[in-house]
Amino acid sequence: QSIGHFKKTARDRKDWPNAHFGLATSLSRIGRHDEAILSFRKGLALQPDHPELEKEYAASLIAVGEREEPAAILGRILVAHPEDQQAHFLVANLARLAGQYEKAVIHNGASMDRGGDTLANSINMANCLISLGRCDEAVSLLADADRIAPESPELWITLGNAYLQAGKTADAVTACRRSLDLAPGSAMAANNLVLALLKAGEPDQAATLATQNRQNFPGDAATWSALGAVCLSTEEFEEALVAFDKSLELTPGDISVMHNRGTTLHRLGQYEDALQVYQKIVTEAPDSARSWFNLGNILQVLSRHEEAIDAFRCLLKIDPENAAALSLLAHSLHQECLWGELPSIRARVIELTRAEINAGSIISTSPFSLLQLSAPGDVRLASARQSARAAENL
Repeated sequence: QSIGHFKKTARDRKDWPNAHFGLATSLSRIGRHDEAILSFRKGLALQPDHPELEKEYAASLIAVGEREEPAAILGRILVAHPEDQQAHFLVANLARLAGQYEKAVIHNGASMDRGGDTLANSINMANCLISLGRCDEAVSLLADADRIAPESPELWITLGNAYLQAGKTADAVTACRRSLDLAPGSAMAANNLVLALLKAGEPDQAATLATQNRQNFPGDAATWSALGAVCLSTEEFEEALVAFDKSLELTPGDISVMHNRGTTLHRLGQYEDALQVYQKIVTEAPDSARSWFNLGNILQVLSRHEEAIDAFRCLLKIDPENAAALSLLAHSLHQECLWGELPSIRARVIELTRAEINAGSIISTSPFSLLQLSAPGDVRLASARQSARAAENL
């Protein structure tokens, strides 16, 4: 109703900024951001100095995928009004979308400190912490979910994801079930529960739910991705490949799905096809340690050790304490008869592995890599026992 009234007023009084602003905000509230942007521009041309509406305009620009113009607007607002909580919140959103997760965490914190929405900032901050691998911090931020917003499906979805990434699979299943109870029609909640069940060692339950989700959400890319993950875990590789291809048809370029597709091709023995997938991934996500790890690994399978060495060196620039990558780098250096670095790499892998053992963490280096490096017996034994336990659970 307000849109109809504001449209008439804006036609009759083209020089009145409030008519354009009223129309713009009404349009933005119902997600018609492209139309809202046009009205915001008309109003701001008549009344440029209007920080509150500039923030609304910036939010609509962000919603349609614009980055540079909203960044400039919000930067200018924060120079003039450094305590503006909404501007900090919107800058955090922009940073998260650009993959600048540290910056996003800082601005979400600044928004909360200045009275910004606790729930929205907490969810955004937690998602960034998860992306940074700081999952325990994300869990701590959201763990008091009942106090913050017990009926928010999005909060429980995010908490479930944080638990899952932190390796707390039982808690992840509980949180994901809670989110699905609150939002039974949510594909995201349903698919997150599939992944949580899979990680919790319940492949049959995961497969049953994934099949239901395929019927309920056939046009959702994440549904096909989750189904593919279940098939991959149960070694139904052809079915997994079909599911991942369907997911990529719906959302082309999804890096996580591309990784899983590459892994499936690898497991099928289609090594050259897997190599092409991983080469494409590193061009799309050159700052991802996982991208370089998978590329280096498949190059080793193909005995292209010189190229594998380059891939693992790129990874170690991103994550210099990655013990698994160091051990695989050592393997390719052995194959190329490049002995110079091996003593220092051996010492570093042993040091990092002992730290994992002492912390009770998952040992990231395989017993075979540790054997090749002539690691001490207690270190090799700990890794071998972990591998044996994993085999028992297959």
